[in-house]
Amino acid sequence: MLSQMAFNKLLVVFLLISISLCQAHKLGINKPFSRTRNAPELYENEVLYFAEGTINDYGELIIDVADIVDGFDKDAVPFSQRNPYRAGTAITNDSFFAVTLPSGGFDALKTSQALSQDEEKCNFVAATQYSYVYALLGYTIKARYDVDIAPSITYIMKNFPTKFISRQEGEQDDVSVIQQATCDDISNYIAYVVHKYGVVGSDCIPNTEVPESTTNCTLPEGKYEKYLVGYKYANFFGNNDAVKQALIKFGPAFVYGYGLIIGWDPENWITVYRSHDTGRYILDSEDIDSDATDIQGYLYAQVDGDDTPVIPPEDCSGKTEAECACIEGDERTFCITCTAKNVPSSDCKCPADISGTYTKAQCEEDKASTEKEATGSVRVTLSVIATAAVLPALALFI
Repeated sequence: MLSQMAFNKLLVVFLLISISLCQAHKLGINKPFSRTRNAPELYENEVLYFAEGTINDYGELIIDVADIVDGFDKDAVPFSQRNPYRAGTAITNDSFFAVTLPSGGFDALKTSQALSQDEEKCNFVAATQYSYVYALLGYTIKARYDVDIAPSITYIMKNFPTKFISRQEGEQDDVSVIQQATCDDISNYIAYVVHKYGVVGSDCIPNTEVPESTTNCTLPEGKYEKYLVGYKYANFFGNNDAVKQALIKFGPAFVYGYGLIIGWDPENWITVYRSHDTGRYILDSEDIDSDATDIQGYLYAQVDGDDTPVIPPEDCSGKTEAECACIEGDERTFCITCTAKNVPSSDCKCPADISGTYTKAQCEEDKASTEKEATGSVRVTLSVIATAAVLPALALFI
């Protein structure tokens, strides 16, 4: 039987690992994990391995030992069963950025901001920001919903389970009562709360103290909306292509040896780094190691996502994008990413990337100019037709 104490120790592991990676990067010393870690042979590459356990409607965290296989939930999900969350993206793209940016850029995002002094006083909130748990939640919400919020960790804390129940067939349930979380708590049930209750913004429930209730906002100007309900913490293994697939199909990922990865360019992973000087999250980069094969990372993904196998490109022939969404390898003209103005065709789709040799902004500008040119051409044609029709008519009056 799995005890609550043993379970808590397992939950704290990823938090401590993340903090150690942060400290190593911040102090400029060698990272404690190799970029070519040997993943256990029992785990397959490019598969999501979800954390086992769910919170029921009574606020009880149920861990069924029968559902645990090699430390994870027995219901693993291959990457091949999920499509990119942004149409037209592929691992063959020269670059990719998981989140769309406001006019002020990455620095303007609410998750990127430093915690206030009052927020820092809540030690649990500060720990999640230092360990990038806060960043992973905030940037995943931006990637998947295109909504800019700073995650309310205190909302999550208030929704921590009230009981821990370890269940094994043929034995009596092992039940432990869980005390209400405080700012000095070390127990970590974040992944389970996110799956059950989602995340709201700190403009709704501030990160200064654990609220008395989470049924509505405690700040009058806040917007009460839940994000990431049904999403769960999941591990994955693989090579560089696996990381790219994770980014385009699920969003930002924390990868051992690199930290929080949010995209890539032709030579580097685009990473997020917490500045020791300002306390803000800033963009950084790490070389893409071509020799890295056994990479391990984690992210948040929908447990009950669309598990329908990807439609082969040939089955979409003659169908519109609305009838059959663009996927990797799709040869329809409007599914192929533009590499220059009207290249490979005038119907090509602008890249989703904000960087690279041909950016989304440049493409959209070219599309607009092409449309303007086409409109002008139509006007000239109509003018010629009108002239051809009017002149013979005028001759009747001469």
